[in-house]
Amino acid sequence: MWWFGTQKLAIRCQPKFSNILHGIIDSSVINAQWCDVPLGRDRHSGSIILEIIGVNKFKKTSCEGPFGGSIWQRQ
Repeated sequence: MWWFGTQKLAIRCQPKFSNILHGIIDSSVINAQWCDVPLGRDRHSGSIILEIIGVNKFKKTSCEGPFGGSIWQRQ
């Protein structure tokens, strides 16, 4: 799976973070690598393990690097 995430701000403001993630889904677990991209100010990267806890919901179970957040839900 792939995702792009960014901080939501007013128009013409640079977000603190913008990142991409690429992972493999195995049953209810996603093993992934993530990296900040130049749209945001942060410059970090690492690995992350997410648990799928619903059709549109993930929970962070392990992480290397300063990846914020712990639960994500598609809206």
